[in-house]
Amino acid sequence: MRIASVAKAFSGAVALSLVSKGLLSLNDTIGDLLPGLPKAWHAVTLRQLPNHTSGIRDFTESDEFGAALLDSPKKAPAPRKLLSYAGKMLRFDPGSRYHYSNSDNIVVGLMIEAATDRSYESQLERQVFGPLGLTESTCPAAPT
Repeated sequence: MRIASVAKAFSGAVALSLVSKGLLSLNDTIGDLLPGLPKAWHAVTLRQLPNHTSGIRDFTESDEFGAALLDSPKKAPAPRKLLSYAGKMLRFDPGSRYHYSNSDNIVVGLMIEAATDRSYESQLERQVFGPLGLTESTCPAAPT
């Protein structure tokens, strides 16, 4: 079963755990950690992503994403492919407004990977599942 929006709580927990350990900062930007993402996104901070104040468009609103989902409903696209459906331009200036975006959570996962040089899945195990004793919980590896 895909956990969809429940994953956001896990991503936030991992990110905040890494902040508490000094491996990430809430002021880290996409430009600092993920310079290959669209230049318009570079000023967006880790703080703005889980607050949905980043201005990054929601990839699920894209017609191209809808078509890809219908073409392959059982295979999730890689995170960067999902973000490609969000377009390159921001909806608004980062921090100026709120707009829910599934893209924000994808970027948080990529920032976690960039800060730790480990997969998002391994960080879920290390920062959430392990400490909570969730021995039957796993996160399937994301396609690359």
